[in-house]
Amino acid sequence: MLKIKLRDVCFAEKMHYQKSNGDNAENMQRVIAKITHYIKQTNHYPLTITELCQIAHISRRSLQYCFEQGLDISPIQYIRECRLNEIRRILLSSEQQITIADLALNFGFFHLGTFNAQYKQLFAETPTQTLQRSERYQNAKISKNTLKPSIIDQ
Repeated sequence: MLKIKLRDVCFAEKMHYQKSNGDNAENMQRVIAKITHYIKQTNHYPLTITELCQIAHISRRSLQYCFEQGLDISPIQYIRECRLNEIRRILLSSEQQITIADLALNFGFFHLGTFNAQYKQLFAETPTQTLQRSERYQNAKISKNTLKPSIIDQ
């Protein structure tokens, strides 16, 4: 009889644990979705962990846990990669006439050597190489467009 009761108690605890973990997984996904949406929508840098905690109404530790368990990355790393991706997008689009240093500073990278190393680690090329590649592509597009009429005339 005692063995059956003990098994029932263990089963009830296991069910409670699974249910609470399911709730935690849903909450974790909600927190991640809320924060990633905020980061993409605001496009305002530099973001702070404190600011993200306030937006999600959670502690720093909970934020850290959500990102590490849900995305396998720290919140700081996630923010950094978002900033680096946005810088890369701007460099590739050549939509702004701004120096790489000014662009890095605008996105909260205050040590340019560290910025360059982090950019290269993520994209396997320096920001300068990205910009040069983008300019070559833009020039090739322009050259191709200017050659078309002369080819048609012949």
